[in-house]
Amino acid sequence: MPCIFLFALLVGCCYRQNFGFSLWTWRGVDPPERGVVETKKPASDDVLELDRQSLLAGYTRPALTSSDGPWSSVEVEVFNFAHPTCLRPVSFSNVFISTLRSGVARLWSEHERNLREIGPGQISIQPAGMPVGGGNPMPSEWITVYLKRFLLEQVAEEFLDPARIEIIPAVCSQDLQIESLSLALEQEIKTQYRSGRLFGEYLGSALAAHVLSRYTTKPLALPEHRGGMSKYLLRRTVDYIRSNLGTDLCLSELAENVGMSQWHFCRSFKQSTGMSPHQYVLRQRIEEAKRRLARRDADLSEIATELGFNNHSHFTNRFKRIVGCTPKQFRLRS
Repeated sequence: MPCIFLFALLVGCCYRQNFGFSLWTWRGVDPPERGVVETKKPASDDVLELDRQSLLAGYTRPALTSSDGPWSSVEVEVFNFAHPTCLRPVSFSNVFISTLRSGVARLWSEHERNLREIGPGQISIQPAGMPVGGGNPMPSEWITVYLKRFLLEQVAEEFLDPARIEIIPAVCSQDLQIESLSLALEQEIKTQYRSGRLFGEYLGSALAAHVLSRYTTKPLALPEHRGGMSKYLLRRTVDYIRSNLGTDLCLSELAENVGMSQWHFCRSFKQSTGMSPHQYVLRQRIEEAKRRLARRDADLSEIATELGFNNHSHFTNRFKRIVGCTPKQFRLRS
């Protein structure tokens, strides 16, 4: 009976403290009060070093995550906090970009020390290894994006020494570019990556280039590559794509095939073809599908699988959007 009473008392205390399942409390670190954090640096054992924000999985799992998806250079998580939440100082191994979708939050980082209150649409950018914490005094929704170090280095390698990349911690009132790219990544997860790995990596590269051009100690001036790719490199790329239409092509292999960085490849390829790499690959798959549909004995499901579509339905939807009719209708007309 005393054990039951003690357990009930503990639960009651947690509830009175706004569901205080705080990671600060768990590790004996008091959450900041009255908007100011003590100026002393947290002890090394007071800061958790993590790959992603899934440390919250103990009581709030991501509503959406790309952790099991095909992207290697970028990860995305969406959190819906139904109750007030307090997060103890943590640091991430990747650049951490968080956007508040709804509610109110108070953020603290080693860079500022003071709690910063933010509202919907505001964005926090933290470099790898920077301790950050805070809390949500009310229900809130967040989308978080983690940019891998090697992606930033690949984007920057043509213009500076990757070792000199230094991200500036920032809390922004709004950044439409980050919002739109984050939303596009989220939509890809919701549709089970129907545009393929190539599109997600293209979005990740665009986000990395934007961060490097605006949130570094020496903003990267990304020049326009006029004239596109040389005829030789373009032909080499096109031949590679056509030879691998049935595989899950990734941006890094296309760029490596012609000795370019991912960012340079994307910009040059689009100037040469008028399409981004993932758009071009999709068009090539549809053109090959047309050729195969002309053969009456070709099975639609087999065509979809052999050309890299997720399933028959995915193939039909993409085909109709580009051609204006379903594969079956196209076959009857041809």
